[in-house]
Amino acid sequence: MKVRLATIQDLEVVSGMNSSLFRHDSEFDQHLVIGWPTEQEGQAYFRARIIDDDKVCLIVESGSDILGYLVGSIVTDSTRSGLVASLDNMFVQKESRRQGLGASLFAEFRAWAQAKNVDRISVSAYSDNKRALGFYKSNGFQSLAETLEVEL
Repeated sequence: MKVRLATIQDLEVVSGMNSSLFRHDSEFDQHLVIGWPTEQEGQAYFRARIIDDDKVCLIVESGSDILGYLVGSIVTDSTRSGLVASLDNMFVQKESRRQGLGASLFAEFRAWAQAKNVDRISVSAYSDNKRALGFYKSNGFQSLAETLEVEL
């Protein structure tokens, strides 16, 4: 198992995995645009995370098989002090979960953020996605805010 920076050649696989993530997350959010990862906007999003210096796309692979990915970016918020790295989204293939691959991706993302002199890392997860919340909390994240919505 190896974690490495993604290349443009990995774009199709990463966006395909993100499609799987969208299908999974639609269980928690009925408003997700399922086709977004493979549409032009989704492709531009992942391409930027592969080529821009303040963004990152990591993949974890075994041999030539890509088993998961993590994308993140450095964000600025003029209402809060310090530099923040946002763990935008990550996914590990279902058959490869519970083998430490997510933790390996996060450790590499954390090292990337530290090298960029980031002060903290943020992540969002659906409140009903107990598995994701458990993973993030086991990696040191603490709840800071809660986003609420009401249907009109």
